[in-house]
Amino acid sequence: MDSLKGGEQGYAIEFYGGKKMGMVPIVVYIIISAGLAIFFQVYSMKGLAVASVIGLFADFFFVKEKAKYWKVIIKGLTQFGNSKLIFTFILIGLFTKLLTVGNIGSGFVWLSTQLGITGSGFVVFMFIASTIISMGTGAPIAAVFAVVPIFYPPGIMLGAKAAVLVGAILSGVFFGDAMSPSSQVINTTIDTQHDKQTHKPADLQAVMKARSPYLVGVALLSAILFYMSGATGAVINPAKLAIINQNADGKGLFMLIPIVILLVISFIKKDLFLGLSYATVIGLILGVVLGNFQMRDILMANRQHELLGILTTGTFSMTDIIISSILLIIVWHDCGGRGVGMLGHDVRMDFKKEGYPISNGG
Repeated sequence: MDSLKGGEQGYAIEFYGGKKMGMVPIVVYIIISAGLAIFFQVYSMKGLAVASVIGLFADFFFVKEKAKYWKVIIKGLTQFGNSKLIFTFILIGLFTKLLTVGNIGSGFVWLSTQLGITGSGFVVFMFIASTIISMGTGAPIAAVFAVVPIFYPPGIMLGAKAAVLVGAILSGVFFGDAMSPSSQVINTTIDTQHDKQTHKPADLQAVMKARSPYLVGVALLSAILFYMSGATGAVINPAKLAIINQNADGKGLFMLIPIVILLVISFIKKDLFLGLSYATVIGLILGVVLGNFQMRDILMANRQHELLGILTTGTFSMTDIIISSILLIIVWHDCGGRGVGMLGHDVRMDFKKEGYPISNGG
């Protein structure tokens, strides 16, 4: 498609070898990212970003009109859904950092010691705690980094099997993400799935209601298996238990309040940004008032003139993920994904379906 009626400029481009060459970026991306992980043990988001860049450059040489190539690709980033995903990561980074500095993980550890939970019971408890924290963070990767360093050491000292404990924590993280109305995965999926006739996105509450029975069933079965195989059988050393009690902080449980606020608002209002906004602001206020952290922990400048604190580190904590997401969005659109028109689809046709006016050449 080189043009549209009314003189509007088209955005489709052609490849040497046909449309199938539009799959080159994703093939290169898979091969390189898998190779980095398997042969070099590179598991960071930086590896995915590099693989995306190489894939895009590889496809550049198969394009007939090379001057259009990058313009067409960048056009995909102007869509609301793609921009929304990027900004979601920023807000989630802030909220996750708030929970971490507020010691929510330490709060769950304190609660487990007060209840006398050890061995396989601790494994199941950490599965539940990881689920709750992940429902608040809205991003499984962020939740993993937030809970594993906190839950793993005391779990080993309390008689939990290392492999089963890690499996329970990771399972809880991804179960919580799947059950969370604030999940960036769920919200992105909903935004990109449209009814063929009405062109409206999927309904959040309907999606959650349909998938919840299956997820809860699998979670219950997993919890039973964790309990059956999670204990080492070793006698708990009182000295180690005293160390755990000394380092645990019960005030971290106060951070459950902003999580509840986030989940309730996101589910009722169907607006993730609204939920994150209220939850973050209220969480910061509660953290200072209740003594979870001080004002300087929110924002401060050190003697080296560097900005530190929740606002700074939270904002930049998702930098690698954001860059990788941008490049993955571009790779997807380069392969003919909805909205870019690399393989003959015009981006503005989608806007017209949504009722937005399109000017000539715009």
